[in-house]
Amino acid sequence: MSASRRAVLKWAVAGSGLVALSGGWPTLAAAAAKGLEIVPLVGRSGVDASFLDGIRTGLVGTGAALSQGILLQPGDPSALEDLEQRLSSLRGRRVVGLLDEGRQAIVDEMLRDLGAKVMCTGRHSAGPHTGSSTNHRFATTPCARGIGSVLAGALASASESFAIHETAFGADVPPGGAPVRLDGSRGWAGITGQALARVAADAWIPGPAGHYRHLGLVARTTADHGLVTFAAQL
Repeated sequence: MSASRRAVLKWAVAGSGLVALSGGWPTLAAAAAKGLEIVPLVGRSGVDASFLDGIRTGLVGTGAALSQGILLQPGDPSALEDLEQRLSSLRGRRVVGLLDEGRQAIVDEMLRDLGAKVMCTGRHSAGPHTGSSTNHRFATTPCARGIGSVLAGALASASESFAIHETAFGADVPPGGAPVRLDGSRGWAGITGQALARVAADAWIPGPAGHYRHLGLVARTTADHGLVTFAAQL
């Protein structure tokens, strides 16, 4: 990372700190045959609990282990170096994250500097009230293809209003079997957590990418205060 870029990022992340998430995380001794370890990364978004619960649920039966997660929170101006060191120590693992757009830009820069492969990125925004319509824009590689259609099916089953746009990159992939179906009662964060966990665990079944709307929603464009989800391979 260049010195100028580091200075900008250090200013952006000042006042944040890293702590380890605890409680309910399976031990690494439980890792199954694949040997994959999934590391959650969250930043006090307000829907962290639902997202983390989705990750736990999504990993069931995949043969991947859930490692201790990382919480990026207010508190420590040296967090940039801490975060870089922590991510650097995760080589060979998969990171599944939910962060605000500012912190995700920092993490994305660090991941790319480390040579990580970003498997999927989702940008999410919602109205100001409980039950407001939501807008989701995904960029997917072949290993995550179809996440938009799965989220659409789950939200529609729960009578949620939404607009979803998925842009697929890379070669086309044939359908891998029966489409994935996830529980829509968990809300978009829980559903996305389940889906990204399965992507990270190499247990995702590719499907079609497309655009989806429900209940006549006009797509929102909230560029300032959105949330970003991602799965990356270090």
